[in-house]
Amino acid sequence: MRKFWRIGLVLLIGLSGCGDKKAEQAKALQQEIQDLLARNGGNDKTLTYGDVTVTPDGDHFAVTIDKVVVAPPQIASIALGVVSFRLTPDGDDIRNFSAVSLPPSVTVKDTDGEEVKIGLALDHASGSWSKKMQQLLSADILLKSIEASKPSDVSKAQASEAYYQLQSKDNGQGVYDQSTVAGIKLFTFADKDGQIALADLKIASNLGGAKLAEILALRADSQKAAESGKPDQMLPLIAKIFRLFKSVKSNVSIGQVTVAAGGTTVFSLGGLNFDFAMQDTDQPKVNLSSSLSYTALSIPQMKDLVGGMGAEILPTDLALSLKARSSHGGDPRQLVEDPARHEDER
Repeated sequence: MRKFWRIGLVLLIGLSGCGDKKAEQAKALQQEIQDLLARNGGNDKTLTYGDVTVTPDGDHFAVTIDKVVVAPPQIASIALGVVSFRLTPDGDDIRNFSAVSLPPSVTVKDTDGEEVKIGLALDHASGSWSKKMQQLLSADILLKSIEASKPSDVSKAQASEAYYQLQSKDNGQGVYDQSTVAGIKLFTFADKDGQIALADLKIASNLGGAKLAEILALRADSQKAAESGKPDQMLPLIAKIFRLFKSVKSNVSIGQVTVAAGGTTVFSLGGLNFDFAMQDTDQPKVNLSSSLSYTALSIPQMKDLVGGMGAEILPTDLALSLKARSSHGGDPRQLVEDPARHEDER
């Protein structure tokens, strides 16, 4: 009998030790999250929040952040309220999050001081960030719907299937490849004057061979230089950032656009695509390429606006492309100071 008591006592002490370890880990994670929030908006007050609570929940940790307010520059602040999620540490660096919960609706004020109600239907949100870099490394977020309306008038904006996805590939030695894609399946806006409908909006970007930690270290300096509005402060930073990645590609595409007023179509577009890419940005010569195309452009009132000849000149379908190599010695300031060194290879 005494043997069983001893075994029970050992188990009890072991469980108590695990509980103390979990509590210590929860406290450390709480500080990590506070540091992350401070670095990504808390210091410049574009993001404010109240208490951050982290509690053990089996193999995970339950995180709750209350009084969350997003205040972008020159835009009315958005009080989100309570945001919660599940956190799962993976080693000493990676922090995985899932089961994100947002309030179903928020109320904000527009530039005229009028209230705008925004409804949010979150389908799922998960991803991971790096503790060392304090940077998001992966994300998969889908909002089934977003709806904004003004009680004071009949205007309403709706978006369905709004998504954001981020993937990072660690190539070693602090070098990453990152790809990002965001989009909306359907966006509509309507008020007393007309309607706008936009389908299949997609924005994608790829960053190759990026030294993320070094780029992030320049964030504060970049913000200060941007706020100054002085080219002599911005250009040296741009030159430095250019040397910290090897390539960048971006694409914007829209499936269909329709603008109507008074029940009559004013403008419609069957599709639009824009690409821009830079290769070998860390080398003396950077390869540039870009393309723009659209299809099925229709402006029924074009003849009334610019006359018959103007209507004939404007193509209903268009495709343009550009390829160039800029010899800037790794310093984009020379593109401004000496445009003649830009070699057009169309």
